[in-house]
Amino acid sequence: MKLRDRFFSRLGVQNVAMIKISAPIKTHWAEKHHLNFEELMSAGEYKEKHRQDMIKWSEEIRNNNYGYFCEAAVKMFKVDVMKCQHTCPIMESGHKGKHTGGGEFDLVLWIGLRHSSMVRALAHEKPIWIVSDIRRKTDLKWFRENYGSAVKTVRVVADDDVRRQRGWVFTTGIDDAETECNLDDETEWDWKIVNNDNEAETELGILSILTWVGSISCAQDVS
Repeated sequence: MKLRDRFFSRLGVQNVAMIKISAPIKTHWAEKHHLNFEELMSAGEYKEKHRQDMIKWSEEIRNNNYGYFCEAAVKMFKVDVMKCQHTCPIMESGHKGKHTGGGEFDLVLWIGLRHSSMVRALAHEKPIWIVSDIRRKTDLKWFRENYGSAVKTVRVVADDDVRRQRGWVFTTGIDDAETECNLDDETEWDWKIVNNDNEAETELGILSILTWVGSISCAQDVS
C-alpha cells in the first residue's frame, strides 16, 4: 500500500484533501492542446511526452509569480469542495524527486481555526491538506507565508537502489533538473519518512505524524 493510501486509511478519507500543484499546470496544458488531463496526471509515457514543454511554460509563469500555481492549486481544491461537499475527489500522487522515489508527498498542512472564514469552512470539510508535489523552495515559501505555523513539512526519502527496484531509471535533463533537485539541500523538515523496504522504519515515521495530528485535534476540540 502506498504511503498516501496508508495516511488516508488511518486519518480517514473524510478528513484529508490531496492538493497537487501540478494540477492547474496540467489543466491549462490539456485545455490548450486538447489533451487528456487524467493521462497528464498519471506517471505514464503520455505525461512524459509533454513534460518538457509543460515545465518550460510553467517556469515562465513562476519567474513572474513564484506562488502562482500554489495559489491556483488551493483554489481548485476550494471549487472541488463547493461542488462535491463531503465527497471531494482525491488526486493521484507521484513525486519522484532525486532522493524521494516512491514517496507520495512532501508537505502536510493542518489548517487551524484562526484563518479566514473561507479557509475555516474548507478546513471544517477537510481539516488536513496534503500537498503531494512540493518541488521547490519557493513552493515551501508560499505556503509558509500564507499559512504560517499551520504548515508542517515531510520529506520522503528512499535509497537509489530501492528506487531502481521499483522501476526508476535516471534520465539526464529531467532527474538532474531543478524540478527534481531544488529541495535536495533543504534541511528544515518537520519529519522525514524513510520509504525503503523496512516496514518498521517506515511505520515509525508514519506514527510520529499521526501522533502530532492527534494532539492538535484534541487541543482544538478542547478550545
